[in-house]
Amino acid sequence: MLGRRVSLFIAPLAALLLTACRGGAPPTHYYAAGSDWAIYLAWTEDATGHLQGQVQVVGADPNDPARLKSTNASFTGTRNGEDISIAFPLLSAFGGATWTGSLKNNAISLVIPTTGLPSNPTLAAGSFEDFQSAAQAVQAKVNVAQQQQAQQQAIVAQQQAEARAAAQQQFEHDRQASIAYNEASEASSRMRDGYAEVRDSLNELANAVPATPGSNSLSSQYAAQWAKMQNVWEQELAAARVSPMTCYQKGQVSYVAGQVNYELGQMTYLDGQTKYQLDQVQRYFN
Repeated sequence: MLGRRVSLFIAPLAALLLTACRGGAPPTHYYAAGSDWAIYLAWTEDATGHLQGQVQVVGADPNDPARLKSTNASFTGTRNGEDISIAFPLLSAFGGATWTGSLKNNAISLVIPTTGLPSNPTLAAGSFEDFQSAAQAVQAKVNVAQQQQAQQQAIVAQQQAEARAAAQQQFEHDRQASIAYNEASEASSRMRDGYAEVRDSLNELANAVPATPGSNSLSSQYAAQWAKMQNVWEQELAAARVSPMTCYQKGQVSYVAGQVNYELGQMTYLDGQTKYQLDQVQRYFN
Protein backbone atom coordinates (compact mmCIF):
# COMPACT_ATOMS: atom_id res chain seq x y z
CA MET A 1 0.00 0.00 0.00
CA LEU A 2 2.76 2.37 0.97
CA GLY A 3 4.72 1.51 -2.21
CA ARG A 4 1.70 2.43 -4.35
CA ARG A 5 1.24 5.70 -2.48
CA VAL A 6 4.93 6.57 -2.69
CA SER A 7 4.99 5.89 -6.43
CA LEU A 8 2.41 8.66 -6.93
CA PHE A 9 5.02 11.20 -5.90
CA ILE A 10 7.93 9.94 -8.01
CA ALA A 11 6.70 11.70 -11.19
CA PRO A 12 6.38 15.23 -9.69
CA LEU A 13 9.69 14.82 -7.88
CA ALA A 14 11.34 13.70 -11.13
CA ALA A 15 9.89 16.79 -12.80
CA LEU A 16 11.56 18.95 -10.15
CA LEU A 17 14.88 17.26 -10.87
CA LEU A 18 14.49 17.82 -14.62
CA THR A 19 13.59 21.45 -14.08
CA ALA A 20 16.71 21.91 -12.02
CA CYS A 21 18.85 20.34 -14.70
CA ARG A 22 17.46 22.74 -17.30
CA GLY A 23 18.53 25.82 -15.38
CA GLY A 24 18.19 27.70 -12.08
CA ALA A 25 19.24 26.63 -8.66
CA PRO A 26 19.81 22.88 -8.27
CA PRO A 27 17.09 20.94 -6.42
CA THR A 28 17.55 20.32 -2.77
CA HIS A 29 16.21 17.26 -0.97
CA TYR A 30 15.72 16.87 2.77
CA TYR A 31 14.07 14.35 4.98
CA ALA A 32 13.45 13.63 8.65
CA ALA A 33 12.09 10.54 10.36
CA GLY A 34 10.85 9.64 13.79
CA SER A 35 9.68 6.37 15.28
CA ASP A 36 6.27 6.69 13.64
CA TRP A 37 6.57 9.44 11.01
CA ALA A 38 8.71 10.59 8.07
CA ILE A 39 8.85 13.88 6.08
CA TYR A 40 10.43 14.56 2.69
CA LEU A 41 10.99 17.97 1.05
CA ALA A 42 12.20 18.55 -2.51
CA TRP A 43 12.28 21.90 -4.30
CA THR A 44 13.88 23.96 -7.04
CA GLU A 45 15.10 27.48 -6.51
CA ASP A 46 15.52 30.25 -9.05
CA ALA A 47 18.07 33.05 -8.99
CA THR A 48 15.79 35.30 -6.92
CA GLY A 49 15.41 32.77 -4.11
CA HIS A 50 11.89 31.69 -5.02
CA LEU A 51 11.12 28.03 -4.28
CA GLN A 52 8.78 25.55 -5.89
CA GLY A 53 8.54 22.12 -4.42
CA GLN A 54 6.65 19.27 -2.93
CA VAL A 55 6.35 17.73 0.53
CA GLN A 56 5.41 14.17 1.37
CA VAL A 57 4.49 12.98 4.86
CA VAL A 58 3.70 9.51 6.18
CA GLY A 59 2.89 8.68 9.75
CA ALA A 60 0.84 6.61 12.11
CA ASP A 61 -2.45 8.16 13.12
CA PRO A 62 -1.98 9.59 16.66
CA ASN A 63 -5.49 8.39 17.51
CA ASP A 64 -5.02 4.95 15.95
CA PRO A 65 -1.45 3.57 15.69
CA ALA A 66 -2.73 0.80 13.40
CA ARG A 67 -3.78 3.35 10.73
CA LEU A 68 -1.23 4.84 8.32
CA LYS A 69 -1.74 8.39 7.08
CA SER A 70 0.01 9.57 3.92
CA THR A 71 -0.12 13.12 2.57
CA ASN A 72 1.60 15.11 -0.16
CA ALA A 73 1.26 18.68 -1.31
CA SER A 74 3.00 21.18 -3.56
CA PHE A 75 4.24 24.48 -2.19
CA THR A 76 5.90 27.74 -3.09
CA GLY A 77 8.31 29.63 -0.93
CA THR A 78 11.34 31.84 -0.53
CA ARG A 79 14.83 31.45 0.78
CA ASN A 80 16.66 34.49 2.08
CA GLY A 81 20.04 33.43 3.28
CA GLU A 82 19.41 30.92 6.02
CA ASP A 83 15.74 31.79 6.41
CA ILE A 84 13.20 29.67 4.55
CA SER A 85 9.44 30.08 4.28
CA ILE A 86 7.16 27.77 2.36
CA ALA A 87 3.42 28.24 1.79
CA PHE A 88 0.71 25.89 0.64
CA PRO A 89 -2.19 26.94 -1.56
CA LEU A 90 -5.69 26.76 -0.12
CA LEU A 91 -6.54 23.68 -2.20
CA SER A 92 -3.55 21.66 -1.01
CA ALA A 93 -3.39 19.09 1.80
CA PHE A 94 -2.11 21.81 4.16
CA GLY A 95 -4.31 24.54 2.65
CA GLY A 96 -3.28 28.05 3.69
CA ALA A 97 -0.54 26.92 6.06
CA THR A 98 2.94 28.48 6.13
CA TRP A 99 6.01 26.65 7.40
CA THR A 100 9.13 28.57 8.37
CA GLY A 101 12.63 27.48 9.22
CA SER A 102 16.37 27.99 8.80
CA LEU A 103 18.89 26.20 6.60
CA LYS A 104 22.31 25.61 8.15
CA ASN A 105 24.96 23.02 7.31
CA ASN A 106 22.69 21.05 5.01
CA ALA A 107 20.00 20.78 7.68
CA ILE A 108 16.65 22.55 7.91
CA SER A 109 15.05 23.38 11.24
CA LEU A 110 11.32 23.80 10.57
CA VAL A 111 8.44 25.19 12.55
CA ILE A 112 5.30 23.31 11.46
CA PRO A 113 1.94 24.66 12.71
CA THR A 114 -0.01 21.85 11.01
CA THR A 115 -1.83 19.55 13.42
CA GLY A 116 -0.75 15.92 13.39
CA LEU A 117 2.88 16.58 12.37
CA PRO A 118 5.94 17.04 14.56
CA SER A 119 6.07 20.76 15.41
CA ASN A 120 9.87 21.34 15.22
CA PRO A 121 11.54 18.68 13.07
CA THR A 122 15.08 18.96 11.78
CA LEU A 123 15.46 17.69 8.20
CA ALA A 124 18.81 16.51 6.94
CA ALA A 125 19.95 16.48 3.33
CA GLY A 126 19.07 13.11 1.86
CA SER A 127 17.66 11.24 -1.08
CA PHE A 128 14.17 10.07 -1.82
CA GLU A 129 15.40 6.53 -1.19
CA ASP A 130 16.37 7.57 2.35
CA PHE A 131 12.81 8.78 2.85
CA GLN A 132 11.40 5.57 1.38
CA SER A 133 13.42 3.49 3.85
CA ALA A 134 12.14 5.59 6.75
CA ALA A 135 8.58 5.38 5.39
CA GLN A 136 8.84 1.60 5.12
CA ALA A 137 9.97 1.44 8.75
CA VAL A 138 6.89 3.45 9.72
CA GLN A 139 4.74 1.11 7.62
CA ALA A 140 6.29 -1.91 9.35
CA LYS A 141 5.50 -0.41 12.75
CA VAL A 142 1.91 0.25 11.65
CA ASN A 143 1.69 -3.36 10.40
CA VAL A 144 2.77 -4.60 13.83
CA ALA A 145 0.16 -2.35 15.46
CA GLN A 146 -2.47 -3.72 13.04
CA GLN A 147 -1.54 -7.29 13.94
CA GLN A 148 -1.65 -6.49 17.65
CA GLN A 149 -4.97 -4.74 17.18
CA ALA A 150 -6.34 -7.69 15.25
CA GLN A 151 -5.12 -10.09 17.94
CA GLN A 152 -6.66 -7.94 20.66
CA GLN A 153 -9.93 -7.75 18.75
CA ALA A 154 -9.87 -11.53 18.36
CA ILE A 155 -9.24 -11.92 22.09
CA VAL A 156 -12.07 -9.53 22.92
CA ALA A 157 -14.37 -11.32 20.47
CA GLN A 158 -13.44 -14.67 22.03
CA GLN A 159 -14.02 -13.31 25.53
CA GLN A 160 -17.38 -11.89 24.48
CA ALA A 161 -18.35 -15.20 22.89
CA GLU A 162 -17.30 -17.09 26.03
CA ALA A 163 -19.20 -14.60 28.19
CA ARG A 164 -22.33 -15.05 26.05
CA ALA A 165 -21.94 -18.84 26.21
CA ALA A 166 -21.47 -18.70 29.99
CA ALA A 167 -24.50 -16.45 30.37
CA GLN A 168 -26.58 -18.80 28.20
CA GLN A 169 -25.33 -21.78 30.20
CA GLN A 170 -26.16 -20.03 33.48
CA PHE A 171 -29.59 -19.08 32.13
CA GLU A 172 -30.26 -22.69 31.12
CA HIS A 173 -28.97 -23.92 34.49
CA ASP A 174 -31.25 -21.49 36.33
CA ARG A 175 -34.18 -22.50 34.12
CA GLN A 176 -33.61 -26.19 34.78
CA ALA A 177 -33.16 -25.49 38.50
CA SER A 178 -36.45 -23.56 38.53
CA ILE A 179 -38.23 -26.42 36.74
CA ALA A 180 -36.74 -28.95 39.16
CA TYR A 181 -37.72 -26.82 42.16
CA ASN A 182 -41.29 -26.46 40.91
CA GLU A 183 -41.51 -30.20 40.24
CA ALA A 184 -40.10 -30.95 43.69
CA SER A 185 -42.58 -28.54 45.28
CA GLU A 186 -45.46 -30.18 43.43
CA ALA A 187 -44.21 -33.65 44.38
CA SER A 188 -43.85 -32.58 47.99
CA SER A 189 -47.40 -31.23 47.96
CA ARG A 190 -48.67 -34.48 46.42
CA MET A 191 -46.76 -36.47 49.06
CA ARG A 192 -48.34 -34.43 51.86
CA ASP A 193 -51.79 -34.95 50.38
CA GLY A 194 -51.13 -38.66 49.84
CA TYR A 195 -49.81 -39.04 53.37
CA ALA A 196 -52.96 -37.43 54.73
CA GLU A 197 -55.11 -39.78 52.64
CA VAL A 198 -53.13 -42.85 53.76
CA ARG A 199 -53.33 -41.69 57.38
CA ASP A 200 -57.10 -41.22 57.13
CA SER A 201 -57.54 -44.61 55.43
CA LEU A 202 -55.38 -46.34 58.03
CA ASN A 203 -57.43 -44.70 60.74
CA GLU A 204 -60.62 -46.01 59.12
CA LEU A 205 -59.10 -49.49 58.83
CA ALA A 206 -57.87 -49.34 62.44
CA ASN A 207 -61.38 -48.39 63.55
CA ALA A 208 -62.86 -51.23 61.54
CA VAL A 209 -60.29 -53.83 62.60
CA PRO A 210 -58.84 -52.67 65.95
CA ALA A 211 -56.08 -54.58 67.75
CA THR A 212 -58.62 -55.33 70.50
CA PRO A 213 -61.90 -55.87 68.69
CA GLY A 214 -64.93 -54.10 70.14
CA SER A 215 -68.51 -55.23 69.98
CA ASN A 216 -69.18 -53.13 66.87
CA SER A 217 -65.88 -53.68 65.11
CA LEU A 218 -65.74 -55.28 61.68
CA SER A 219 -63.84 -58.30 62.98
CA SER A 220 -66.41 -58.75 65.80
CA GLN A 221 -69.25 -58.49 63.31
CA TYR A 222 -67.53 -61.05 61.11
CA ALA A 223 -67.06 -63.48 64.05
CA ALA A 224 -70.65 -63.03 65.22
CA GLN A 225 -71.97 -63.56 61.72
CA TRP A 226 -69.90 -66.73 61.41
CA ALA A 227 -71.21 -68.09 64.71
CA LYS A 228 -74.79 -67.19 63.73
CA MET A 229 -74.35 -68.94 60.38
CA GLN A 230 -72.97 -72.04 62.13
CA ASN A 231 -75.96 -72.10 64.50
CA VAL A 232 -78.43 -71.82 61.64
CA TRP A 233 -76.54 -74.54 59.79
CA GLU A 234 -76.87 -76.84 62.80
CA GLN A 235 -80.61 -76.16 62.87
CA GLU A 236 -80.81 -77.08 59.20
CA LEU A 237 -78.97 -80.34 59.83
CA ALA A 238 -81.21 -81.21 62.81
CA ALA A 239 -84.33 -80.55 60.80
CA ALA A 240 -83.05 -82.69 57.98
CA ARG A 241 -82.49 -85.66 60.33
CA VAL A 242 -86.25 -85.92 61.17
CA SER A 243 -87.81 -88.90 59.43
CA PRO A 244 -90.31 -89.19 58.11
CA MET A 245 -90.52 -85.45 57.39
CA THR A 246 -93.81 -83.66 57.23
CA CYS A 247 -94.48 -80.87 54.78
CA TYR A 248 -94.04 -78.40 57.59
CA GLN A 249 -90.65 -79.81 58.50
CA LYS A 250 -89.57 -79.65 54.85
CA GLY A 251 -90.59 -76.02 54.80
CA GLN A 252 -88.57 -75.46 57.93
CA VAL A 253 -85.48 -76.96 56.31
CA SER A 254 -85.94 -74.75 53.25
CA TYR A 255 -86.37 -71.70 55.45
CA VAL A 256 -83.24 -72.52 57.47
CA ALA A 257 -81.31 -73.07 54.24
CA GLY A 258 -82.38 -69.59 53.16
CA GLN A 259 -81.15 -68.21 56.45
CA VAL A 260 -77.78 -69.83 55.90
CA ASN A 261 -77.56 -68.30 52.43
CA TYR A 262 -78.44 -64.91 53.89
CA GLU A 263 -75.76 -65.18 56.55
CA LEU A 264 -73.21 -66.22 53.93
CA GLY A 265 -74.14 -63.10 51.96
CA GLN A 266 -73.58 -60.95 55.04
CA MET A 267 -70.13 -62.44 55.53
CA THR A 268 -69.33 -61.82 51.84
CA TYR A 269 -70.37 -58.20 52.32
CA LEU A 270 -68.08 -57.85 55.36
CA ASP A 271 -65.26 -59.43 53.33
CA GLY A 272 -65.84 -56.86 50.58
CA GLN A 273 -65.76 -53.96 53.07
CA THR A 274 -62.44 -55.11 54.46
CA LYS A 275 -60.93 -55.59 50.99
CA TYR A 276 -62.16 -52.14 49.88
CA GLN A 277 -60.48 -50.44 52.81
CA LEU A 278 -57.24 -52.34 52.23
CA ASP A 279 -57.33 -51.37 48.54
CA GLN A 280 -57.81 -47.72 49.51
CA VAL A 281 -54.76 -47.82 51.77
CA GLN A 282 -52.65 -49.47 49.06
CA ARG A 283 -53.75 -46.97 46.41
CA TYR A 284 -52.98 -43.91 48.54
CA PHE A 285 -49.71 -45.42 49.65
CA ASN A 286 -48.67 -46.00 46.03
